[in-house]
Amino acid sequence: MGIGAIIAGAVSAVGTVGGLVGGVKAGKQADKAFDRAGDSYQKGIDQFAGGLAPLQEGYRDAQGNLDQGIGVIDSGYESAFGDLEEGYENAKGSYQGALDQYDKGIAEYGKSVGQSQANYAAAQASASQMIGIGRDAQAQAQGLMDDWEETFGGLQDNLSEYYTNLDPVKFATQNKSNLSDSMAKQLKQFDESMASQGLQTAGMKQQAAKESAFALAQGNAQIDMAAPEQVAQMQQGFLNFGEGQRGSAINLMNSANNLTGSMAQAGASLVNSAGNALASNQANYARAVGGKSALYEGLAGLETRYGDSRANLGTQQGRDLANIYGSKSNLDAQRGRDESNWNSDFARLKAGQSGVDMEQGRQAQDSANGWFGFAGDALGAGLSYGGV
Repeated sequence: MGIGAIIAGAVSAVGTVGGLVGGVKAGKQADKAFDRAGDSYQKGIDQFAGGLAPLQEGYRDAQGNLDQGIGVIDSGYESAFGDLEEGYENAKGSYQGALDQYDKGIAEYGKSVGQSQANYAAAQASASQMIGIGRDAQAQAQGLMDDWEETFGGLQDNLSEYYTNLDPVKFATQNKSNLSDSMAKQLKQFDESMASQGLQTAGMKQQAAKESAFALAQGNAQIDMAAPEQVAQMQQGFLNFGEGQRGSAINLMNSANNLTGSMAQAGASLVNSAGNALASNQANYARAVGGKSALYEGLAGLETRYGDSRANLGTQQGRDLANIYGSKSNLDAQRGRDESNWNSDFARLKAGQSGVDMEQGRQAQDSANGWFGFAGDALGAGLSYGGV
């Protein structure tokens, strides 16, 4: 091969090298651009990767706060249920204590009512006995009056007629007649006694007759003088006797009547007092029974209110927990969406980085292919100018 050919080939090769050198420079610039793009993607990936942890930590904190809120709600409602239970038990205990007291009171009032009923029956029996005593006294007094009437009534009527019809003249005449008969009888007995002894003479008989006549005259005079006063005394005595007997009977009857009235009044007072005590105890017993019934109604109301309060508290707890669990569910869903979006964005960044790498590799391949073509072209040119 001649030198001219070699020089010509060299010149041709130099021209090719100049073009190649320009291509190499452009390739280096492209590599730098790809490196810068790759670095930017890598920085973005690093920064984006660092953002996932705070995102997840934030959601964990939020979930922790919600869990803590659930604990607070459960604790608060547990305390509320405990307070409600304590208040219910205290109120129930108060009701039960009051019911026990009412039971004792009802038992005592029941005893009092029973005793009052017995006292009332006894008072009625005593009142009947008292009235019976008064009536017995009246009957006794009436019996005495009847006895007096039976014993003295006819005699009083007869004596009344007798003493009413008495007068001094008649009384004196009767007494004189009685005196005369008595004197004649005594004179006859004297004559008979003297004759039997043979002592009677005419003078003695005359003297005896004279003495007898004088005594008779003296007796008659005394009878006439005493007759009015004797009649008056006898009449007064009869009146006093009758009045005394009648007054005694009337006084006895009045006493019996008064006794009957007093006994009736005392019996009525006793019955009234026992009746008032019985009515009072019965009223107290009825009030105690009514109070116990009202307490049972109050206890039933307490049970109802307690059940309603527990139900309402449970419902509110359910709503509060449902709300916070709903918030947790929403937070989980939002976390899923945010992590999905992050993964999508991160995948796009990685895909962009891969695209840059692939493009850089493609261009490097193209550059390598250019070098191989240049070498072939230089060799071909040298061979051509060399006459090969």
